[in-house]
Amino acid sequence: GGHSRADPGKYRPDEEVAEWLRKDPLDRYKEQLVSEGIDLSSIDSIDAETLAKVDDATQFVRDDGPPDESLVYKDVWADGGWAWRN
Repeated sequence: GGHSRADPGKYRPDEEVAEWLRKDPLDRYKEQLVSEGIDLSSIDSIDAETLAKVDDATQFVRDDGPPDESLVYKDVWADGGWAWRN
């Protein structure tokens, strides 16, 4: 695929995509950990635990509903005008 769900990524040859997938830093780091004696089941357990935390956080946000409208402009940067641009 491409950079988003709307981008099919047809501008890159399949071979190029496959080459970069082999260079995935997460997969390479996992291989390094295993080569240094870390048990693969421990890594898989950490992966599963992390995904569960992300799923829980996602569900929490979905259940919480939209934020209060009064917060829309809270902490929004504003241009200070020409004096800031000197």
